[in-house]
Amino acid sequence: MKYMGSFLRKAATTNLFNSIKKRKVQNRAMS
Repeated sequence: MKYMGSFLRKAATTNLFNSIKKRKVQNRAMS
């Protein structure tokens, strides 16, 4: 159970990082 929690937290962090990176790329493409 503890392992699952850390896995979910890692997945959420990766999702957040990817969305931020995607947003930066979109901003660069617009400007």
